[in-house]
Amino acid sequence: MSLRNRIFLSASAIFLVGFIILLTVVSMMMRSAAEDTGREQVADVTLAIATEVSKTVAEAQLTARTAADALEGLVQSGITDRNAYGAVMQQVASQNKQFVGAGAVLEPDVGGLDADNRGTGFNDPNGRFIPYFYHKGSSVAFDPLMFGGDSGSEEWYD
Repeated sequence: MSLRNRIFLSASAIFLVGFIILLTVVSMMMRSAAEDTGREQVADVTLAIATEVSKTVAEAQLTARTAADALEGLVQSGITDRNAYGAVMQQVASQNKQFVGAGAVLEPDVGGLDADNRGTGFNDPNGRFIPYFYHKGSSVAFDPLMFGGDSGSEEWYD
């Protein structure tokens, strides 16, 4: 092989190897930059979602605290008309359409005697005040919460 061809082949080989190395380095740099950008975007989206969730939870906590304070005010005032307690919770559900519903459970014989309220108003068949208010179309409906017995409430309440 002539000297000219050997120089050409050597130069071509060096050029080709250098070009492959250059492509590899540029590809790795672009991959790294894309990965960093992707991580930043995921972090930004995650932060935005977390902020929105925090606002929603804070709103629910404030609503729950306000409802609890209103019910506590009724108890402290000695009000035994459980329809008043139910009206508070019904209003909470009605004014907060962003929530699925609103419920309240009073300890036995708080806000009047359970025996005097069996199966009436917002009470269960045993007289316990345990309504759950929810949106049904354009109105607010209620059902008694399943509480005690085999409802599973003993795992978190009793």
